Amino acid sequence: MEKRSFNEADLKVMDAYGISPETLNGAEAVSYEYGETLYTAHSPFHAILLLSSGRVKVSAEAANGRNLILCYYVSSGFLGDIELMQKGEDILNTVQAQSPVDAVRIPYPQNEEKLMNNLVFMRHLASDLASKLAASAANYASNALDTAEQRLAKYILSSAHKGTFAQVMSDVAMSTGMSYRHMYRILESLCEEGILKKESTGYHILDLQALENIAADRKKPE
Repeated sequence: MEKRSFNEADLKVMDAYGISPETLNGAEAVSYEYGETLYTAHSPFHAILLLSSGRVKVSAEAANGRNLILCYYVSSGFLGDIELMQKGEDILNTVQAQSPVDAVRIPYPQNEEKLMNNLVFMRHLASDLASKLAASAANYASNALDTAEQRLAKYILSSAHKGTFAQVMSDVAMSTGMSYRHMYRILESLCEEGILKKESTGYHILDLQALENIAADRKKPE
């Protein structure tokens, strides 16, 4: 994590939540590099993060120590909302940067009372929590109803960075609900069809439209 000066994107996202650097105690602008950890599950909760740019991966640890990917936040979002509403209990999930990330870090509990009494902030907090609940329900439906190929296509689309899909494959298999071997069979098939290309850095997306068609269960044009 690197501290920096507030930029226009930071101030814009703070304004949307009805807050500003002047009205908070110790708020600061921070940056994270790709792969850097923003939160670690089960560690003490010390601050809320408002994302002003970038994307992060949120993962929950299973009892066997493996990680299950939950969701992605693109461009902007609120991290630490559940912990805030639970009065600062330990962090629930691990969060890692999937691209360079800029964020506003708001210390807790120094700002708890100010945030809780801010109607604009609380309205956005409720909206964010509702969106996460809807996304969770949609993800559950996808895992129950979509084919394995659809689930993998959706995962690739959501996690690819600059056109390349590079993730821990054991996590991918677990997150999409399929065996390691079956996942690789699908990836091999997508490569044979010219949709993906395997490279040293991961899988490069060659045909984005075809991948989107698979994710949406649209038939190929004749």
